[in-house]
Order: sequence, then C-alpha cells, then structure tokens
Amino acid sequence: MQVHHAIQITPLASGLRLADITKLTPATVYRSLELLVRLGIVRETTGGQRNRLFAYDKHMKTLNKETEVDKK
Repeated sequence: MQVHHAIQITPLASGLRLADITKLTPATVYRSLELLVRLGIVRETTGGQRNRLFAYDKHMKTLNKETEVDKK
C-alpha cells in the first residue's frame, strides 16, 4: 500500500525514487511494483531491465485525456 500511495503522489517514478519516498528496500518496492503491474494499476514505461520507470496509469490516462485536442 505504501508503494501504491507513493506512486499516486509521484505518478511517473523509478523504483529507487519510490524506495526513497517510502523508506522501503528497493527489493520490496520492486516486488510491490510487479504486483501493481499485474493488477493493471501501474505500467512499466521503458521496456528494459534497468533504469525502469513506472507510471500510475489511471492518473496518466486522466492527464492525457484532459490535454487531448478535439479532432472533430
């Protein structure tokens, strides 16, 4: 839950940044992020194994929706 709350505050963050915010170990944060990814709450954005960034998808979708240009 701490990781979930932290990524809501910082909707685009690395695991290490979230570990710094939550004061949890990086291993704990990455396990939590993997669970949140499987649940569809968080999305890994880089596709790599290192220096990964995670996005709180619901928040990012809302922000993107609000900035879309009407194409009518």
